[in-house]
Order: sequence, then structure tokens, then C-alpha cells
Amino acid sequence: MSKGDSGFIMLFRKIMDWGWYKNSNTARLFIHCLLKANYTEKEWEGKKIPIGSFVTSYETLARELKLSLRNIRTALEHLKSTGEVTCKGTSQHSIITVKNYLNYQKIDMQNDNQTTCDRQASDKQVTNERQTTDKQPTTTNKRKKEIKEKYNSATEMFKELKERYERDGHL
Repeated sequence: MSKGDSGFIMLFRKIMDWGWYKNSNTARLFIHCLLKANYTEKEWEGKKIPIGSFVTSYETLARELKLSLRNIRTALEHLKSTGEVTCKGTSQHSIITVKNYLNYQKIDMQNDNQTTCDRQASDKQVTNERQTTDKQPTTTNKRKKEIKEKYNSATEMFKELKERYERDGHL
């Protein structure tokens, strides 16, 4: 594991509802792209490679995923056809961009909280709406605290796994 390989990505369970999820090569390639994509802007051969993008080649992807070049081309065509990625390339390398990368890697507190509040409001009568509204800040703060705790726990777990891997050479 190289220094740049530390850290983690967020992968939401709703990915199981995604159209390509049951296509193993396409799903694997997409998750691989999420893992390889820059989480900060970087520079490569004098070019800025933005967040959500990375430099690779079809051959490199095939080797990393142990797939054939044809499998890589087909999976990339699937992802491009449905707008998950874009690919700009030359004969030697490609810059793959995961479209909406930041949407995949953020916690949408507003939408999550809104869903909770909608459920609460629909379960209660109109006379209780004021009480539901008054509870919203508490719910938001509680949810933020839960997410922070989960993030810290996951960070610690990955740190321990990384240390074990560096020490033992395997997990």
C-alpha cells in the first residue's frame, strides 16, 4: 500500500438500486474509479487533474482489476452511456472523471434531515406540527453527532488496518 492509498470513500447502500450494480465488471470498475479518483486537485505532467478525476490507461485498469481490455472498454462504455464517468484520452493514457464525485462523497445532512422531518410530520396530526418543527434542531444536532462518531470510528478502524498491513504485509 503506497502513501497515497490511505483513507476511504463513502459507498451508500442505495448503490444496490443502481442499474449497473448487477453487472459485476461495470460495478467493480465504477467502485475502482471512486477509489482512484483524486479527492484533492493534483498536477500531472503540467496538467491540473481535478477532484474526481485520475490518470490511467485501459491496460492499467485491466491489470488492476484483473479484467480483459475488452471488459474494461465495455464497462467504461456502460458508465459513459449513463453519465457516471467521462473519459478523455490519448494513445498512452486517459483521464477518467467521475461525474458528480463530490455528491458521492458527502453526507447530505439537509436531505437526510428533511426525510426524517417529512416522516415525522406525516405520522402526526396537523396539531402536532409545531412540536415536530421544534424538535428539528435537536434531531439535526443528534444526527451530526452520530455521523461524526461513525466517521471517527471508521477513521480509527482504517488506521488500525493500515498499521497492521504495513507491519504484517497483509490484513
